[in-house]
Amino acid sequence: MAKFDIKSVALQWYFFTTASVSVYEEFSHVFMKQFGLNSQQIGITNLCGVQHIFIPLLLYVGDRYRVRNLVIWIVSLLLAISSLLLLLPIVVSLPTCFGTTSGSDNSLNSTEFVGVQRQNVPWMSSLFLVMIVSRSSMTFLEGVAYSLASLATITYLDNERVRYGSYYMWRHVGTSVLIVTSAIIAWR
Repeated sequence: MAKFDIKSVALQWYFFTTASVSVYEEFSHVFMKQFGLNSQQIGITNLCGVQHIFIPLLLYVGDRYRVRNLVIWIVSLLLAISSLLLLLPIVVSLPTCFGTTSGSDNSLNSTEFVGVQRQNVPWMSSLFLVMIVSRSSMTFLEGVAYSLASLATITYLDNERVRYGSYYMWRHVGTSVLIVTSAIIAWR
């Protein structure tokens, strides 16, 4: 692997950004489930499809006007803000109107404690809309960030005559280590 120097900041950014975004992806569903969204609502938050339209458009604009560096800085900033958007319901009390019902009718496990209560979030509640905006923006921004980070890494490695496969493998190793570490920390 190539020596890390000031020119390889993109490589370091590549490893840390992809790992942190992967942790967000893996645990956001559990987080939304704790807020009371059911499995259909969590699935809808992933199916908005904005990324399929706007990612190629934003990458084209970045290439056309040669502003890839500006695009990656803006996307990185928005990615940090968007990841905090999922935490908005914890900080700000959103106006919601939903009741509690027993969660035992949704389980196949007959030994479940009957006194467990869960919240049903209506389809058009502000909490559900915040989760849709959060997941859609994260999916869009991570698609742009991954594409530009891969491009920057390949460009850098092309000058160094190093294989991209080893960097790609270490990116996934780092991501899996961070996911396992986060799961252990969250479990304790």
